[in-house]
Amino acid sequence: MLRRKAIRFTAANLASLDLHIRNGEAGKARKELRGLRRARIEPALIEPLAVLCRRAGLADDAVHLLSRVNASGKAVPDSQRIEYATCLALIGAPEEAFQLLKKLEAPTAPRALFAAVSTLVPQWDYAGTIPLLKLFLEKEQDDRYMRIVADVNLAAAYVATSDYERAGHELERIKALTRENNLLLLHGYSLQLAAQCAILQGAWKNGEALLKESAQFFDHTAESIQTLTLEKWRTFLILLRDGFSKAARDRLEWVRAKALRLQHWETLRECDRYQAQAQNNLALATHLYHGTRWPKYRERIQAKFKIESHYDWLPRGEAKKTFDLSTGDYNGRLTDLKLGQLPHLILKAGCSDFYRPFRLATFHYLVFPERPFHPVHSANCLHRALSRFRDWKIKHRMPFDIVFENGHYRLTLSQPVAIKVSAAAQETRQDSLLESLKAKLPPGEFKLQHVTRALGLSDSGARRLLQQAAGQNIVEKTAGGKSTRYRFKP
Repeated sequence: MLRRKAIRFTAANLASLDLHIRNGEAGKARKELRGLRRARIEPALIEPLAVLCRRAGLADDAVHLLSRVNASGKAVPDSQRIEYATCLALIGAPEEAFQLLKKLEAPTAPRALFAAVSTLVPQWDYAGTIPLLKLFLEKEQDDRYMRIVADVNLAAAYVATSDYERAGHELERIKALTRENNLLLLHGYSLQLAAQCAILQGAWKNGEALLKESAQFFDHTAESIQTLTLEKWRTFLILLRDGFSKAARDRLEWVRAKALRLQHWETLRECDRYQAQAQNNLALATHLYHGTRWPKYRERIQAKFKIESHYDWLPRGEAKKTFDLSTGDYNGRLTDLKLGQLPHLILKAGCSDFYRPFRLATFHYLVFPERPFHPVHSANCLHRALSRFRDWKIKHRMPFDIVFENGHYRLTLSQPVAIKVSAAAQETRQDSLLESLKAKLPPGEFKLQHVTRALGLSDSGARRLLQQAAGQNIVEKTAGGKSTRYRFKP
């Protein structure tokens, strides 16, 4: 059997790849990068090659590449950690990426600040990006292009947080700046943001005109994300202006169908939010709230609707049987589902988002939030965890399973079941363990061995839990050394 010759990348290769990407030929770059995972790469080229992978839309390959360095045990410079965190956010683990950035030697360096923004946007935490972008603009004085990119992101954050006055002021300046510097794509984005700002304030004609003007700067192929975004906002304009009319309903279904084809899951979520708002539809808003795991997004829904704390999710339509995720009760029959243990964590992860399947990095974070992601080891770890989960579900004759298809994990049911979910069920394993610990220990100080006994954790597991809690100002040390003690902060 012939072995394929290992590919070698050189500085000349990288220059060629960069040129492809700058010329809008990312497809050519992706083709040349196909053999990356079996290539021999000089250490000095790892980081620039990872950057090119990300820019070409191959963030998974960038993570594979950078994980070689992270797993080597050698000291890793901040620049590589920043790139790794940026790519980690792109492949579905923005929470872990944000925590990595906080551990940098220089977490407020301009590039680190911009990477932190890229981890908060997927979590819908636009308010959290505003101080980071302002600090970036204070610190970054040399790279004019990146300053303009930061300006566009800041304007987007103002629109997302309904600060339309600041957004409008910023966008007028950005439109002029991008036009003067012939930055056509950024100019198109600034026009699109201005259109959103107008639509959300009820300036329908201005919004429609700005959308039309912005369209000329984007890819017009039928299946492009840019075309989907433009059609989405044209539809939201009609929906907010005319209510849930037949025209709005038809356009909304068209946008949903296209988003499904393109696997642009957040568009599906947004379609439900704007429909719920246009119809004042509490049932749809409740489904949206409980089917979204991002706290900042749920705050948006709560600002307009009074949401009940519990919800019966019907993944396969009307059902006679019920399953309570918080207790393990299945149609009146108790199971041994224990809070914070693997079967519970896996089921909770599968029920945490109704709108999108889960990528490997996402599902690993949801089940094992305290473990760093690795593109190979994490997949093996999840495989073993799912094997244990299936043993549990067979023992209790449960209709659930987690399947892996087309690069994603998703919950499946063999029969219709109403799954009772609650806002409390969205807590992480750390939240669950700390709540359990607080309930089991008497008030006051405690030691490491008290944690291991109360929660059944190993010394290293208990120590890691307390370190994470201390980092989040939930727990504090009151003594050090051999007699280290802790207490919950009031």
